[in-house]
Amino acid sequence: MILEHPALERFDPLLDHVVDTAHTSGLQALAKVGLTLQDIKSSPSAHRRFLRGCHYGFDLAQRHVTTAVIDLEGKAKSLGGRPRFLRGR
Repeated sequence: MILEHPALERFDPLLDHVVDTAHTSGLQALAKVGLTLQDIKSSPSAHRRFLRGCHYGFDLAQRHVTTAVIDLEGKAKSLGGRPRFLRGR
């Protein structure tokens, strides 16, 4: 899939941010209350907090991706023609 065009912003910084958000939110949720990953082994509440943080992070990441793809499609269309990554639909 081609996502680069001189008139469009780079897409990979967003992907880096999304991956970071998705994979660190559980740990951040624990750290906010002074807990570590080790605490989920012995504390059910720490385990629940970690899982909620993970789910929140993945939800946020999906929302970022959705918004970015819609925005990218609009920008690509405004460049004229049908974007390469949409051809064949």
